[in-house]
Amino acid sequence: MIFYISQFYRIKWVHETSFTDNSLSLPGVIIDCLEEDEYKIIRSLVYKNAKVFLVCYSVEDELSFFHVVNKWIPEITKHQPRVPFILVGTKCDLPPKITSREGHELADKLEASGFIECSSKDGSGDSLLV
Repeated sequence: MIFYISQFYRIKWVHETSFTDNSLSLPGVIIDCLEEDEYKIIRSLVYKNAKVFLVCYSVEDELSFFHVVNKWIPEITKHQPRVPFILVGTKCDLPPKITSREGHELADKLEASGFIECSSKDGSGDSLLV
């Protein structure tokens, strides 16, 4: 299914990984979906088998923070209301427009299963995600 969707849907990024917690390790796939509205129906196919969502925003982009509340959470809860999500602030190596406190407050308000900030540039926080 991943191959089919990635060929059809232009998925930005597919990363096979494993998730480990103490003695338990489970295989998994992280899929970075396109945000354009014309892909909304196809994104729902990806959501169908999700066990957890990573809802990401950039700490230096207020619009991406806005989209968490007004786009991503409504969309994923429409398709998978019982699947947990983790709120992720990305690009934490850059000067923030959204503070860690604001990220934590939003995660609490939305009843996220967790909150983390990370940077792909300097690697901070990444080990918590993958």
